[in-house]
Amino acid sequence: VRVALGNADDDAEAEIYVVGGPGVRNDVEIWGYEGRDLDLVARIPGSKTLVTSGATIATLDLNGDGRSEIALGTSSGFS
Repeated sequence: VRVALGNADDDAEAEIYVVGGPGVRNDVEIWGYEGRDLDLVARIPGSKTLVTSGATIATLDLNGDGRSEIALGTSSGFS
């Protein structure tokens, strides 16, 4: 599992972005706190291609709207 922090909803609180590690699909899950509970905010389907090395994830507000964009990458090893 690879993890990044970013702001998905412009509320000034970071959400947790998670993508699968080696040998699994690269769906992105975004988790955030609602009060004291950690809840799944969104799931973004990834590629149907199995990435044997897993995906990497980074977040950054590229356009200044207060919401993080997601960048996904891979190491070597497609199958």
